[in-house]
Amino acid sequence: MNATTSAQPQKVHNGLPRATASRMSPRVNERPAEFESLLELIAKTHLGCETLKVRNRDSLDFFDCGVASLRNALAYAFAAGQEFGRQQAAHRQGQTTGSKQSGAKPDPAA
Repeated sequence: MNATTSAQPQKVHNGLPRATASRMSPRVNERPAEFESLLELIAKTHLGCETLKVRNRDSLDFFDCGVASLRNALAYAFAAGQEFGRQQAAHRQGQTTGSKQSGAKPDPAA
């Protein structure tokens, strides 16, 4: 059965199924400040966007950008996410290795 004839249409948010969209985009109040700073940096550097704050005026909240700039911004954000994942994996690996070492028996000669 294809998507156009399914009995219950999927609810979508920003073009993605809701479950996918909610996993990909944490709520604003759940994002760490470092993440917000990185988004601001990407927007300013690659898109020429002054701020990501909603100012409730179309002339301030919408702007044109070239596809090359958008592609560069997305590639930079993707690379930043990969680096974050590597750091998290290394941190978890360090915790696992550290916990094995801390479980060692103390040296009675010490």
